[in-house]
Amino acid sequence: MGPVLFAGSLISTSVESPQLMVFAELCSDNQQALYRHNLRALSLWPRDALRPECQFPDTLLRRAQKTFLPTPKFSPETGEKIDAPAFNERLEKERVNAMYSLVEGRYGEEVCR
Repeated sequence: MGPVLFAGSLISTSVESPQLMVFAELCSDNQQALYRHNLRALSLWPRDALRPECQFPDTLLRRAQKTFLPTPKFSPETGEKIDAPAFNERLEKERVNAMYSLVEGRYGEEVCR
């Protein structure tokens, strides 16, 4: 997968990206696929012309990066590493499916009736 244009900026999804190389080593194939689906769904999201400085996909991208590409956190009191929360594959699949359904407008007909 090559670079993805997202919210006016280019997101590198190449294997050469150091962050994605670490991700590829640490995560399962399913997690990698879910992350790529997140990037794809967000790249399809329409831009908000009224508030160009505040884009909803940018917020979702930060959440996806925090979920799929976690950075180690340390306790301020003890300096010990804090374990990241367990990855919930079912929940992430539901979130990706919800993003795709909104981008594709699956509910537009039913809501307008």
